[in-house]
Amino acid sequence: MTTKTEAQRLRKPRRSRYRWLIYAALAAVYIWAFTGIPFTGIKETAWQITKSITTGIFSPDWDFVYLPDGEDLLRGLLDTLAISVLGTFISTVICIPFAFWAAANMSQYKTVSGTGKIILSFIRTFPEIVMAILFIKAVGPGSFAGALALGLHSVGMLGKLFADEIESIDGGPVEALIATGA
Repeated sequence: MTTKTEAQRLRKPRRSRYRWLIYAALAAVYIWAFTGIPFTGIKETAWQITKSITTGIFSPDWDFVYLPDGEDLLRGLLDTLAISVLGTFISTVICIPFAFWAAANMSQYKTVSGTGKIILSFIRTFPEIVMAILFIKAVGPGSFAGALALGLHSVGMLGKLFADEIESIDGGPVEALIATGA
């Protein structure tokens, strides 16, 4: 019992030395990084810019919220909501076959579900912005390109989620249905 507490006592100073070594290395990296920034002083317009930012934060221009004849905040919010709902609907419909393909309990061979998981991982690797640029080139700029990009990217995310849920399905009711001839 005493050897264990002695070993713990000997280990504590070593940990604190490593911790201080890490802190010193981190401080050295920060000092090295900030010495490379050229500081030429504060610009003459800094006070005007700071005052404008503060004024804009505490008294915003509400004219942009609703414009009867142009693009405004409310239409932009509605477009964003429509893009997200349509993109989620598209991905939900498309990802169902991929989810069953990637679920390990839906096939006898691991290579089948493995290829499904690889496909879903491959789809997830492309960021939404890259897909949006590709769809803008294909269908033109607008909300439709955004909905397609969000929908296709979400296929990988929702497909993995659905595949995990399919793998956690209890097999008892399925076996009972098969036993009755269904």
